[in-house]
Amino acid sequence: MSYTHKKYQQRKKLTKLRSQMRKKVITAELDAAEKLKLVNDKMLAMAHATKDALNKKDEVLSVIYEDCKDIDLKMRENEHAFGVKLEELKKKMTDRLLKAEQDANSALEDATRQLEIMQQEKDTTLSDQEITIKKLQKNVPEKYREKIIGEVLVPHKLNRSSSCKI
Repeated sequence: MSYTHKKYQQRKKLTKLRSQMRKKVITAELDAAEKLKLVNDKMLAMAHATKDALNKKDEVLSVIYEDCKDIDLKMRENEHAFGVKLEELKKKMTDRLLKAEQDANSALEDATRQLEIMQQEKDTTLSDQEITIKKLQKNVPEKYREKIIGEVLVPHKLNRSSSCKI
């Protein structure tokens, strides 16, 4: 083999290697470009998913915030309504207690009046009985007076509640 032929074979081999290398580089570049596109697509999809998740989170937070405001407002309304109801109940109870006190005072006054009337009637009756006894004493003959007065009339004066029949 001659030097030229060797050179030719080497050039041919070199050309073949260069061609293979170009194919491999082009294939590698195409694979890298395809992988890069896939990575970029995944990153875009993740960016969209993240954006959607953030939007959903914002919507949920907005709904929660509105619900909290509604709950807070409802709680304040309920507290106010309960306060009003409590004041009404306090007023009713106060009115009932005042009426009960007035009724009790009225009943006590009535009972006191009735007791006074009964005491006056008793005093009047006893006074009338004493007057009757004195009249009867005057009508009893002298000789029987001491015996009757000692047995019947005197015990009556000491014990006003006993009845005396002459």
